[in-house]
Amino acid sequence: LKAELEARLIREDRLDLAQRLFAFLPTRAELDLLGWEDTNDIFLH
Repeated sequence: LKAELEARLIREDRLDLAQRLFAFLPTRAELDLLGWEDTNDIFLH
């Protein structure tokens, strides 16, 4: 599964973007746990 995802990201020239997003996820999770709220947040769910 990982190999297929990487192949698609490389083909679409989006591997760097995906890696930066994946690196940000722990920070985003910490913000959520700290109660950070912004009504303009694109990740608001």
